[in-house]
Amino acid sequence: MEEYKRLGHMKRVPHDADTSSQHVYISHHSVIRESSTTTRLRVVFNASNPTSNGTSLNDHLLTGQKLQTDLAAILLRWMLPRYVYSADITKMYRPIEIDPRDVNYQRILWFDRESRTIIAYLLLVLTYGTINAPHDAFRVLEQLVRDEGGSFSLAIPVIRKGRYIDDFLFGADDILLLRQTRDQVCALLSRGRFELRKWASNSPQLLADIDVENHGLACSKTLQADEQLKVLGISWKPALDVFQFDVSLPPSIPKTKRSILFLVAKIFDPLGWVTPVTINAKILLQQLWQAKMEWDEAIADDLLAQWKTTHASLATINGLHVDRWVRYGSDTANCELHGFCDASNAAFAAAVYIRVTSVTGEITSRLLIAKSKVAPIKSLSIPRLELSAAVLLARLLEFVRSSLPYLASTGRTLSSC
Repeated sequence: MEEYKRLGHMKRVPHDADTSSQHVYISHHSVIRESSTTTRLRVVFNASNPTSNGTSLNDHLLTGQKLQTDLAAILLRWMLPRYVYSADITKMYRPIEIDPRDVNYQRILWFDRESRTIIAYLLLVLTYGTINAPHDAFRVLEQLVRDEGGSFSLAIPVIRKGRYIDDFLFGADDILLLRQTRDQVCALLSRGRFELRKWASNSPQLLADIDVENHGLACSKTLQADEQLKVLGISWKPALDVFQFDVSLPPSIPKTKRSILFLVAKIFDPLGWVTPVTINAKILLQQLWQAKMEWDEAIADDLLAQWKTTHASLATINGLHVDRWVRYGSDTANCELHGFCDASNAAFAAAVYIRVTSVTGEITSRLLIAKSKVAPIKSLSIPRLELSAAVLLARLLEFVRSSLPYLASTGRTLSSC
């Protein structure tokens, strides 16, 4: 909170403030993030807390349209360049000021240790915890590109298509070009008072001219939708240039529908690389619903045995490595996308592979993305399920093609896998 005051991000409510004007007080609390290497203590503002009239500030704010690029698309693009960077915007919301006419809707109370009194403050910047904040931050970055991007052509695609929340993931096949891109990204963001930190790269050369304090912290990059602990998530290890699956299972096996659903909901696999394991968990959940189990009722022995097998298979994924780079680059002679799909009575799935042929004739094939769905409860014939799998594959190929528009593709269906 002292930092908020020091940086001019909040100020005391004036003594002569109009007490009849409409205003809202936002509750707040601290959160300790043990895994954070920079900001271990974060202030969280709860704009969803009901006020004296029974509604919250968030009830009256517009969420705004979705401006965030899909993480899967960002990762797909990030797997193509030979050399890559990752970096975070520090305090992404803080450089964005709130219209002075609206700051009364962002009042807080804080206990001043020196005067031993409770003091009312106005938050002057976009506030984490208000539902409009993500949209507004993305919209400000887009406006920054429109207003100032004319001189930074290399930075524009990075800011528009390489950003996930406050993370930037971008790369190039040439170290010099990537450095130029980085410098343009930093220069353009600085026009809006945004700063990048926690730099990481798969090449030590790309970190040599960056302050050690800004890259020595980023030895591992966690890739997930939010800051909640995941049962299964992925991280990037820049020294090895691999994605690693990280599994954190509770010490005891959940044995009720509620606890199993809670665990399965924490599985984070944006590109579907471990679909053969996770689909079994989805199938089990459907069986629990069909059995009409109560939320906190112990599941039947046959389902428990099935769940124990799935639970054990999740543990085997821990530490699994997947190369980030798919060997696509300036020496690529040919590149193709190949799609496959199949179906069974329980589920159907689709997968897209990339096949890269170098100028020397070396061929590399890699799984890019996969997706699965549980078969409908209403019984369908295998041919109809295979048609559903074909539709899923068509959509998956279209997603990959739109994310990587310069790659050719061929589609195949396999019903004998």
